[in-house]
Amino acid sequence: MNIPDRSVTYNIEPINLGSESCEALTSYFVRLTQFHALKPIQLLSEIFHKPQISPEVKILYTREYSRINGMDDPAKKMISALNSLTGRKDLNQLTLEPWKNIIRRGNLLRSKLHFCEYCFLEQKAKGIIYIPLLWCVKPVVICSKHKRVLHNFCPQCKKQINILSLSGIQGYCPICGWFLGDIQKNEIFLSTSPYDEWMNRHFAELIKNNDRPTNLLTNNSNNKQIFPIFKPQNLSKSALINLLANKFFMDKDTLQKWGNGNHTVPLYLLLQKGYYANLSPFKQYELHSEVVPSRKEILIHNFYYDQSSFIEQIQIIFEINKNRIIKCPPDPFVLLGTTAEEMENSCPECHEFILDSFTVFSNNLWCRCLAAMNKAISEFPKPTSIKSICQETGVTRRELLFISQDLYDSVISNFAKAKYLRRQERKQGFVNEAISKINEIYKKQGYITDEEIRSCLVKPGYLLDPIIRIPIMNHVRALITSKHDDIR
Repeated sequence: MNIPDRSVTYNIEPINLGSESCEALTSYFVRLTQFHALKPIQLLSEIFHKPQISPEVKILYTREYSRINGMDDPAKKMISALNSLTGRKDLNQLTLEPWKNIIRRGNLLRSKLHFCEYCFLEQKAKGIIYIPLLWCVKPVVICSKHKRVLHNFCPQCKKQINILSLSGIQGYCPICGWFLGDIQKNEIFLSTSPYDEWMNRHFAELIKNNDRPTNLLTNNSNNKQIFPIFKPQNLSKSALINLLANKFFMDKDTLQKWGNGNHTVPLYLLLQKGYYANLSPFKQYELHSEVVPSRKEILIHNFYYDQSSFIEQIQIIFEINKNRIIKCPPDPFVLLGTTAEEMENSCPECHEFILDSFTVFSNNLWCRCLAAMNKAISEFPKPTSIKSICQETGVTRRELLFISQDLYDSVISNFAKAKYLRRQERKQGFVNEAISKINEIYKKQGYITDEEIRSCLVKPGYLLDPIIRIPIMNHVRALITSKHDDIR
């Protein structure tokens, strides 16, 4: 009889493994700490056999912890460590790691918790609260079960919550302790859109097939795995790519890279394009090149008969190219795959509308960037960093610098100044705490040794810092002088 090796920790079962509501690896990790009555920081320290101040453990205190549910090194290390501790071999299915050779990593995962209060309420009734992997994916904004938009902050204290709970208690706010499944507090109801449901459905299908990605993939002529939409059925490869490029409003070279199996695919962008073309990457279609209109004809048709799709299409294309629009505004018609002359001759109204939309978008983009930088300056002493502004606006540092060098420099200097002040306040806190402990020791025994002075600090090495050492030693000197004066 084969007896399996004993595991170091409990071999707890992942929740809903192999389904679209599969548990995230960060959630599994927190539940494992609960089973052992440990905090996440303690278990992570044990996993990597490193002190709590090491880079491997400090991942909990940065945004890097969101990558534990992803496809790169943090996920790989955590999967390997937890598989070894629990004796399991399937924990990679709690991440997007099975898709690492197919999907581009990009900015796909959240660092802040988004949740459905009804799901938390049902989980609490069953006795196990967990975070599904689907909630960790940025493009997913609705709950597929209850058809509600996911909340992204605590309804009680209005604070955002990290996707990995350092308190070790899921479903509760680590700041105020409020239960996130309180339906009465979550009064806001936002309706879902077909676009949200499209994104949710496809990423749910992706997670559901984590154990066997080949269910959603096919092989091309070079035996490379690709999404079925890129496999020709009744067209040649080049004709299919030209056809998809026309439908997706993209250049064919980019689609050629996505479809040859040698490059990873930005799935979020592909799904976004597929929604407006009504083409799913997970399906193979019978397409006919002779009946597909040109991009100009598609734009004109949508302008007259489906203006919502028309506006969404041009806005998405402008949004994708916004960094180019800031620094060196291109011809908007070139971005849309046609020319100004062709559009003006075919449909003057559509031509004028596109020009007006481009002007409004460009001005609005500049205003958004200027407003974000001004807001960051006004938020002192807790200003926003340039990195956060780039994430908020979607533009690069170079473009922010191009818009206003003075504001850009002010944001950086304010952030550095605020960081310096916070560091000084923190050091002053260490000094006050140490002086309080020194007073207690001196009052109790009438003297104090160097070792006792060091023990009064959070870390003995802090005495090397003159900002901390000088006031502490001055205080000790004043205590000794005062005692000598009393004796005299």
